[in-house]
Amino acid sequence: MRLIKYVCCFIMILAFTNCGSSDGGDDPKPDQTKPAITIISPSLNASIAAGSILQLNIDLTDDTALDNYVLKISLSGTKSVKTVKEFSFNSITDTDSNGNSLPNITGKKSVKLNFGIAITEKAQEGNYSLTVSVSDKAGNQQEEDIGFSITRI
Repeated sequence: MRLIKYVCCFIMILAFTNCGSSDGGDDPKPDQTKPAITIISPSLNASIAAGSILQLNIDLTDDTALDNYVLKISLSGTKSVKTVKEFSFNSITDTDSNGNSLPNITGKKSVKLNFGIAITEKAQEGNYSLTVSVSDKAGNQQEEDIGFSITRI
């Protein structure tokens, strides 16, 4: 009788330990963590002279994999939107104000964006907002913005 109990217990243990997915592992949980954005430069309320370079220094991070980013610069409702694929002041060559290729962030966990945007001599004076949006491979999105002004010397 004891032997039958032990055999039944052993069979029950085997039955419960083999439940779950067919590959023996747990189903992975979907990525629900938003990427992070740290705007280092320009600093809050920085004053940029018309005819100079607006230096961007931005850290983008994600726990799994970044996908793309968008930068928006706006003044009084007017927006200039460029994505990483087209963001450039010369859309033919797809470069920053120094002629360097823009960084590709796809698949990376951490990227430091560091490039300049040429502010023309004719740029309108006023308060501007720089908005940085980033998404990861899972589609999670984050957005941060910072204000700066353009002045004439």
